[in-house]
This record gives sequence, structure tokens and C-alpha cells, in this order.
Amino acid sequence: MREKRRAERLVNTYADLILRVAYTYLGSRADAEDVCQETLLRLLRRREPFESAEHERAWVVRMTANLCRDLLRRRASHLTVALSAAGGVTVSADAVLGDDTHYVVVYSLTPDDPTLFENVARSDEGTVLLGFSNIAIPENVGATGGGMGAYFYDADPDDASVQYVQQCWAESEDGLAGTTAYVKLVDLCALDPETLEPVGEPLATGTWVLEVPLDYESAAISLPTGQTVDYEGASVTVTELSVSPLGAMISYDLVGTPDTSQEFPQLNLPVFVNFADGTSFDATWVGGFGDDTHVTKGASFDRIVDAEDIVSVTVGDVTIEVPHA
Repeated sequence: MREKRRAERLVNTYADLILRVAYTYLGSRADAEDVCQETLLRLLRRREPFESAEHERAWVVRMTANLCRDLLRRRASHLTVALSAAGGVTVSADAVLGDDTHYVVVYSLTPDDPTLFENVARSDEGTVLLGFSNIAIPENVGATGGGMGAYFYDADPDDASVQYVQQCWAESEDGLAGTTAYVKLVDLCALDPETLEPVGEPLATGTWVLEVPLDYESAAISLPTGQTVDYEGASVTVTELSVSPLGAMISYDLVGTPDTSQEFPQLNLPVFVNFADGTSFDATWVGGFGDDTHVTKGASFDRIVDAEDIVSVTVGDVTIEVPHA
């Protein structure tokens, strides 16, 4: 009876937390549930007492993160060849997931000196305030356009490594899955918490070059197309539209010129991705390319989302439902 009550307490206390952490890593509800079950089982089997409730919670978060990383490494074991060492730091590509136009690569930065990152500031959101001196947008051979967002975090405070996440998008005729991302990183610096500018000399000086195979199954969900909307006096017809846990992509034809003073008016067609909780992501002004008659643009979400939570996309004044919703 005591064990049953203990199990109920742990499930009630930590199941939701574990699922949130695991989904952030994995982007899959089924995988997150598997990790949740394994984390709770290991917690139940643990006999050594925790020092406090905070110690117990920290153990749960760390175990969840480690199990997620182990799962990603097993699924992407081929990525272990994508590593580069310079300036006393080894950068390795641990995991990759993506769709036809977006992908995320998670790297680990492991220093020879285990104290290298100890005094680097953290943001209120928990990111590690590091940066490379170059704008390290990967090159995807055969792709056009593209963009990137990136951040650092510490998956396991008990080891010396930190993680670097690149959220990328590019347009490729046959999709990005199965291609290679060529990555160049230069000089790793600590950032000032106020200005987010480099502080002092680089923590590690050098150049890291990696070839990262984008070997994944696309998570894109294609939406119905052919809708025509009016955009500031121009007629716009949607020719391609998709969403995934990573972002959204749209292509459209234009007839006429939008009557607006905005720079690059053809790119400013309003696009919003709508979620089940009532929130929306503004994908209007994002990376894109095209001309006066045709545009393709893509937006990466600020987090990995559950595809089941994407209910629709609004283009201009037309709302297009996601097929599963």
C-alpha cells in the first residue's frame, strides 16, 4: 500500500513536467510518453533518499533530459561522424529532425577544460549566453534561400558540455531530408547579459567545420491549396502550404502589385499559424524569396510544438484547417 501511494504521488507530481521536457526534446508525443514512463520507473526504483523536494525535481529533469538525448543519439547514431575539434572544444552533432523546409540540429560542445563554461551567464529563460563570432547559417547544396535561429542551453548541469541548437529553414525542390548541411562555426564567445555582445577574449578560438547528414523522415503536413485572397489590391493564389512541429512554409502566386509602403511588399502577405490553445504564431515577415509574381517563404517556430496542436493557418482573410484537426 505504501508503494502504491508513493507511485501515485510521483505520477501526480511529475508526469506533466516530464512530458513537457521530453516533448521539447523529441517533438513526438508518443516518444515523450515512452520517456515519461521510463523516467518514472527509474524514480520508483531509486532507493537513495533525496536531500529535498528541489533535489528530487532536479533529478527528474536531468534524468528526463538524459533519456531524451540517449534516444536521439540511438536514432541518429550516424551523426557521431559529424564532429570537429578546435581551440580545446569538440563540437559534435547529436541529433537532427525536420520536414521538407525546416530542420533542427542539436550539437554538444565538450571542452577539454571542464570548468570552461562554469562562469558563463544564463538568461532568465535558462539559455546559456554564448555565441559564435560568425553568422553560422548552414549551407544546403541545391537549396535556395534560407535562414536560422540559434541558442545554447545546458541539458545536464552535472557534465561539462553545453548544447547548441540551430533552427534552420531552406527551400529545396525535393525537400531537405536526405541532403547534407555544411556548417562552419568561428570563435566561441561569452555574451554580456545586458547587451548580448561578446565579452572579453573568446573562450575558444578556432573554426569548426561539420557536414551534418539530414537523414530523417519529413514531419511536414501538407494543407489544401488553391485559395485566392486579396492582399492590398493584389490577387494572391496559394500554391503550396505546409506545417510541422518546426514551422510553416507557403508559396503563392501574385497578380498585380500590393498597394503598400512596406519594403518588399510581395513578402508581407499576412500568415498566422493557429494553435488549439487559442494562441497564434505570426509567420508574416520571415525569410523568403521570389519576385513580383511568385513568392516562397518559411518561418521556424520559437519552440518545437506538438503537430496535433496546430489547428489551422490563416492566409490573408482565409483560414485553412489542418487535416488532422
